[in-house]
Amino acid sequence: KKSISAANKFLIDAAPDAETFDETLSFVEAGLIGEKTKIYIAKADESDAQKLSEYILLQKAFGESVSLSENSKEDYGDRLILLQKEDGSFGDIKASVYSVAALLATGKKTIKNAKKPYEEVDAVNFIISSQSEDGSIGDRDVSVKAAAVLWQYKSSENAAQALDKLEKYFITLTESDTPEDVAAGLCGLTDKNYGET
Repeated sequence: KKSISAANKFLIDAAPDAETFDETLSFVEAGLIGEKTKIYIAKADESDAQKLSEYILLQKAFGESVSLSENSKEDYGDRLILLQKEDGSFGDIKASVYSVAALLATGKKTIKNAKKPYEEVDAVNFIISSQSEDGSIGDRDVSVKAAAVLWQYKSSENAAQALDKLEKYFITLTESDTPEDVAAGLCGLTDKNYGET
């Protein structure tokens, strides 16, 4: 038990800094954040779905609240819902995938007494409609997160088909790209941030 503790301490001390959102999220999941580790800090920008979803996902990963204030019944998930566009997106594909992931992490389906409900089906359909011929959804990192999000909707025929295309895309990547990078990205898909994966 002592050697496991020493190995964990070594990994934390030897880990490089997590300079991006994706690196920070991966480090949190792997337990590699130490006192000296510099991490990406996400700010709760209520006008930017990408930044707000990153803030929510990191707060959830660190086990922190996403409430607007200590006594507030409203949280940042409510604010994120307000940023959804008419086409179901939250902006570009990356912002949309991250936003759906953040709303899954908060368990948000709607805002109480809201004039504008969260159109979850439209958001998922936007992600699916953004899939390329090669099966990718955005770049490699966004595709990994899209797979995690779509997995939550695998009972839907459209989501299941999109997941099949993503699987073929990932297989192609492992044959042509650095398999370690693809594997590391896929290992970042955890229950903590995306529900059941």
